[in-house]
Amino acid sequence: MDDNLRAISEQDHKLLMGGGDEAAPRRNSGVEWGAASLSLGGVFAILAPIGLFLAAFLQSTDFQGFSRMDEKIAALGGYAGVFFILMVVIVGIVFGVVSMIASRDQRQPIALGLAGVLLNVLDLFMWTGPALAWLAMTWNLL
Repeated sequence: MDDNLRAISEQDHKLLMGGGDEAAPRRNSGVEWGAASLSLGGVFAILAPIGLFLAAFLQSTDFQGFSRMDEKIAALGGYAGVFFILMVVIVGIVFGVVSMIASRDQRQPIALGLAGVLLNVLDLFMWTGPALAWLAMTWNLL
């Protein structure tokens, strides 16, 4: 009787610790990487027109109400923000590629990772506009 209980408790321990049951469905890590890639791409796709509008608005008002020091801080903050966003978009592309590789290895569709890569590449081009507008507008402020 003790041997049967011990065998059952070992099997339960393996299930609780995440291993040992061949009947359990395999996790498709490609879906998780693809969802992360699409999430990053979606957020920055929504923010790109807002960033372009902000740059155009500040240029059209010629930083009205900003002191000289505020203009420098805004220029540096804009550069840091655009650099950060472009780096995160590149991370989104990497997440999409990892998703496609993981999905292919697990013989699953790569559509989620491919959509993430395409959306993040689009973000890269969309954020080039606000980045260039900010660079052209604030270059002489530094």
